[in-house]
Parts: sequence; structure tokens; C-alpha cells
Amino acid sequence: MKIGNRFVNQSGFSAIVMVIILMIIGLSLLFGFHILVASWQKIAMTERRYYQQFNTASSSLSWAITQRWQRPKPHWQCQHELNLQLKVCIKQSNWSHDNAILVRGEANGFFLYTLAHLDNGKLIVHKGQWLDYCPEKRSHDCE
Repeated sequence: MKIGNRFVNQSGFSAIVMVIILMIIGLSLLFGFHILVASWQKIAMTERRYYQQFNTASSSLSWAITQRWQRPKPHWQCQHELNLQLKVCIKQSNWSHDNAILVRGEANGFFLYTLAHLDNGKLIVHKGQWLDYCPEKRSHDCE
């Protein structure tokens, strides 16, 4: 009977070891899933921030054509709409020979550009709409 008891105790011990192993595997899977979800959240937040900035910069460009502007100069002239946090700037473009105006919509360091010309103080946007890069040949002309 003693041998039988010892066998029963050993079988109980192996069951406990099996439960501990399953718990370790389960915790490892949960930890891995947590890391995966955290990386997905980071990607989603980055995309969300990008689309918010893109939409704000795009709205700034749309708002710019409703404003009255003075003749552009070689340096940036900006207007702000405080309620919607829109900022748009214009300057004379070096890119084109037809007196094009470079229009820049801004949103927290994100910029969208378009080319336009001035007609009685109003901006008339050229075909092609917005650009996600500055069309000037030299990068310092965009700063």
C-alpha cells in the first residue's frame, strides 16, 4: 500500500507540474499578444495623427482661396484662422515663369503645397490641386 500511496502522490505532482507548464505557456502567449496589440496601437495612433495633420493642412489650402491676399513677396506671408487652427502661407514661386504663387497649408509641421495665381486679391489654384512636397528646386526656398 505504501508503494501505491507513493505512486498516487507522484501522479498528483506531475499534474501540478503540467498545470504550471500550461500556465507558463498561457502567460507567454498573453504577453506576446500584449506586445502585438501595443504595436498595432502605435501604428494606429501614427496613422491617426497623419490623417489629422493631412486634413488640417488640406483645409488650410481650401481656406486660403476664400481669403483676400496682397501681392506675394519672395518671403512667406501667412494668415491664421484661430478657431479651426488653420495656417496658410503664400510666397512668389521660383518654380514657374508665369508668376505662380506657392501656397503652403500647415498643420503641426506637416505641409501641403499648391500653385496658384492672384486675381483681384483672390487665389486661383492651378490644376493638379495639392502636392505633398514643395515644388521649388532648392529646399531652402520652401522654408
